[in-house]
Amino acid sequence: MIIFKGLTRRRVQILMMVFVFIMMGGTAVAQENGASWRGTYDTVMMWINFFILVFLFIKFAKNPLKNYLKSQQNEVAEVINGLEEKRNNLIEELNTTHANLEKSRIRLDEIKNRIITQGEHKKQSIIENATEQSHLMIEDAKKKIEAQILMAKTGFREELIDAAVDLALKKIPGYITETDNENYVQAYLAAAGGK
Repeated sequence: MIIFKGLTRRRVQILMMVFVFIMMGGTAVAQENGASWRGTYDTVMMWINFFILVFLFIKFAKNPLKNYLKSQQNEVAEVINGLEEKRNNLIEELNTTHANLEKSRIRLDEIKNRIITQGEHKKQSIIENATEQSHLMIEDAKKKIEAQILMAKTGFREELIDAAVDLALKKIPGYITETDNENYVQAYLAAAGGK
């Protein structure tokens, strides 16, 4: 079709018809020398019938065929548009899903960091409480030990005093006379009266 590029459609049709007649003319010339012209007549009639069929097809089938092709084009365009719309919706949903996943990941990281921070604070609080409790337990143990030591000292003193009094009661009556006893009583009364 590159040969017919500059020509209009009508001119191409005319050129094709001339070409066909020239071809038929060559056949007709060759047949004139022969005994019968019937072969040329059949060939010409066949071409005329062909052009009549082409003309009828163009005349009557051109518009329905164009309409059919146009409707098919519209249907295909609608299907393509529908598919593109679905594709765009899916891309939009995919982008939304990616954005939601990213937000969820960020939120998860924030929650994770918050839990770790709270855990660290709780751990530090537990350590501080345990340290304080251990100090309190140590202080309490020290006080109990001191109380037991004090009780032991007191018990030991009492026993020592009791032993000393028993020993004194056994030995003193032999050393103190009645006169010494009166002198002690007088000294005690004088000391008590002077107060």
